Amino acid sequence: MVNADKIKDIPTTSFENALNGRVAGLQVTQTSGQAGSTPALRIRGIGSMNASNDPLYVLDGVPIVSESVGQMGSYLNTTNNIMANINPDDIESITVLKDAAASSLYGSRAANGVVIINTKKGKTGAPVISFKTSVGMTPTWATDNYEAAGVQEQINMLYQVFYDLNITGGKTPEAANTDALARLNTRFNRHGYRFETSGTDRYQNVAILGMTDGIENREGRYFNWDEVLFRTGFFTTNDLSVSGGTDKTKYYSSLSYTQDKSRVAVNEFQRIAGRLNLTQK
Repeated sequence: MVNADKIKDIPTTSFENALNGRVAGLQVTQTSGQAGSTPALRIRGIGSMNASNDPLYVLDGVPIVSESVGQMGSYLNTTNNIMANINPDDIESITVLKDAAASSLYGSRAANGVVIINTKKGKTGAPVISFKTSVGMTPTWATDNYEAAGVQEQINMLYQVFYDLNITGGKTPEAANTDALARLNTRFNRHGYRFETSGTDRYQNVAILGMTDGIENREGRYFNWDEVLFRTGFFTTNDLSVSGGTDKTKYYSSLSYTQDKSRVAVNEFQRIAGRLNLTQK
């Protein structure tokens, strides 16, 4: 069993990530880089080729099928797990059943194991207001694993590759130079560039020139795709809950907002979750 105290300080969009390394024999595998995606839980490994290998989830005593149990091919990469709607801060405890106890309680549905989730409930006493916020960042240097060559070095390298292709094909240096420049121009004319060399040998420094297309100061410059496609990753979650009760009435209500902005600019996840638990005798 994993209690709420063990996962309350882990900034994550799903409780599955919080279980990583905390339950013996439980495999937590992130199958998608999509922001907000839920990882795959494997309690007994992969036991079927054309059916789901996900465990049975039991939420407050109600069995829930998180995905289709009869899909073929794409189920290993699916991210539309309904359990992603659960706010991890609303969970009181998580119990993983993987042996005979699972089958004795839930029969054949427990073939892949069972994950029992108990959510928080109100307790007798004065109202308790709780607020928690978590913030995380993924700066650019976290994914800068290598330094890319400059635009001049890359163009010179491409020129040499095309040049060698022609030389090995039996062409003269002049013909190899002409073909290499033609290949570069074919690829980059559409972006407003043209290329020239002062000679015809392999080790030429290719001049990067701008075309007459109305854009000034293009000479030797290039478009920096890193600034457009990537950004500093940002994660934040805000959880507000109110709970309390008397001997006859107990209540627990919560509201949360989660935002996960990936390092990739077009990859983003937002979730607004609300919950109300009311027990009346």
